[in-house]
Amino acid sequence: MGLKKDLEIVKNEFKSDEKIFESAFRVERFFKKYKKILLVLLGILIAAVVYWQVSSILEENRAQKSSEYARELQKQPKNQALRDKLKQSSPLLYEIFLLKEALRSGSQEDLSHLAKSKNPLIAQIAKYQDASIQKDQKLLSSIDAGPLKDLAKIQSAFLLKENHKNKEANEILQSIPDASGLKEIAKMLLHYQN
Repeated sequence: MGLKKDLEIVKNEFKSDEKIFESAFRVERFFKKYKKILLVLLGILIAAVVYWQVSSILEENRAQKSSEYARELQKQPKNQALRDKLKQSSPLLYEIFLLKEALRSGSQEDLSHLAKSKNPLIAQIAKYQDASIQKDQKLLSSIDAGPLKDLAKIQSAFLLKENHKNKEANEILQSIPDASGLKEIAKMLLHYQN
């Protein structure tokens, strides 16, 4: 009885070994059949990983250089060579620098130029500041979207109230939504009369 059981165990082991060999032969046949395609895919994968790594390193280096140029411009804002380097390496950071300088100096020419920026936030800040400096009610009214919309409405209403146009000013103030953080200021201005 023990011999029969041992033979059965050996027989089962041979069957499992046979299945392993069969699987190995299938894998080998698959690899031989698709060897070129698999090697090309592996090459593409390696090239993509290398490209991604290199581009990440280059982007990081470019960002560090741009930051260094911006820091140097803080110290020497009139240095045209640094301005040109920053403009070439990071146009957005350059526009932020120009906006900071325009806000500091109050230059309407620079603000008007920045109001045409491709970056909507920079354009809106420049447009708002330009309208504020000029006290241009029409320009303030044209700011109808974005984070400065309600602030522009309040300033526009204040300018109207200064010109004794209380009815128009009150209409603008009432158009400020209740969810706005500036609604309380709008309510105070509603009660202000010239």
